[in-house]
Amino acid sequence: MSPHQVVIKIPATTANLGPGFDCLAMALDLWNQFVFTPRDSGYQVHVEGEGAGVISSNPKNLAIAAFEQFFKRFDIPKIPGLQILSSNQVPISSGLGS
Repeated sequence: MSPHQVVIKIPATTANLGPGFDCLAMALDLWNQFVFTPRDSGYQVHVEGEGAGVISSNPKNLAIAAFEQFFKRFDIPKIPGLQILSSNQVPISSGLGS
């Protein structure tokens, strides 16, 4: 890992456990991992595992939107470009969140 990379791991979650509805949830041992690396310009998204070839790699990608919102929220100057490597284990449209 480069000192200029940020790695985020997010567990799968499931909610609506029994009578707890949305009040009870559980984290599972399935993970999505994102590696953010600065680049000179533009966005580049690569998805491995679940959702490869399905998840958008354009600026509507949720990882890009979350990254931009973080910079905006904390008033950090936006970087000119970003490479995102998304390694996904959490199945899409399965009722699990990440």
